[in-house]
Amino acid sequence: MTWRVAQLLLVAYGFCWVIGASKLTLGVRKWLDRSDAEGLSPAGWFLSLLECRGCLGFWVGVAYGIRIGAGPVVTGLTVLTTNLILEAIVSNIKE
Repeated sequence: MTWRVAQLLLVAYGFCWVIGASKLTLGVRKWLDRSDAEGLSPAGWFLSLLECRGCLGFWVGVAYGIRIGAGPVVTGLTVLTTNLILEAIVSNIKE
């Protein structure tokens, strides 16, 4: 694995963590959650996608794949898989 790919995977995980679970974005996520009382509005759906590191990781990978001219779906699936593996490792360390 080249350093560039390793950097992409770690940066994508960090980005997804900051957006989906960090206290930095907690205010925005609470605001989106408050605006969606029943979970059926586009804001609630968007919030669910933001907080799911696998979902957000896939779309980050697709965007990067399009940017570099690689296979966007393959890049998205690679980032998704890496996010899920790193999340499993991190959650085991926390416990």
